[in-house]
Amino acid sequence: MKKSLFSLFALLLLGACSFVVNRNSEAIEIQELDYGIGKAELISTWKNEKSPTGKIRTTGEEFKIIKRTSEIPLAIGSQFGVNYVVRSSSLSQLNLTFRWTYPKTIVNNQGKKFSQVEFDLVKPTDAYTYSTYTIEEDYEMVEGEWTFSILKGKELIYERKFNLVKSATH
Repeated sequence: MKKSLFSLFALLLLGACSFVVNRNSEAIEIQELDYGIGKAELISTWKNEKSPTGKIRTTGEEFKIIKRTSEIPLAIGSQFGVNYVVRSSSLSQLNLTFRWTYPKTIVNNQGKKFSQVEFDLVKPTDAYTYSTYTIEEDYEMVEGEWTFSILKGKELIYERKFNLVKSATH
């Protein structure tokens, strides 16, 4: 009897250890610092056929928030986005998916349709970073709720909604 209780205890202990080891999946958190209308210096652009404009913008080290708001004026040149920190207890950088979802389908000048733009980037953890969108073309002038999402694999880890509205001068 003592031997079987000891065996049962040993199995439970081993099972608990295995459970702890298996539970050691990385906890990732997005700490939002600010959001709204802002400006970031354009450094370069790179080709991306998954984007309505056919390119993704690379910008400077800072996205300066001019106005904290989720209501964005719908105009060519409007730049809006989020300042944040990707928190991780053990990883120094993460491969993440960034997605902007439009309120309705966008049709670019080549007739190609887009309901969203999505791309992968490696982001540093525990350091300031940002993501923005800039309205560059008339076909991007889509009024309504735009959604910015960050995913780790297929898991949604952050979401921020912006309401793009025509101003009184339009």
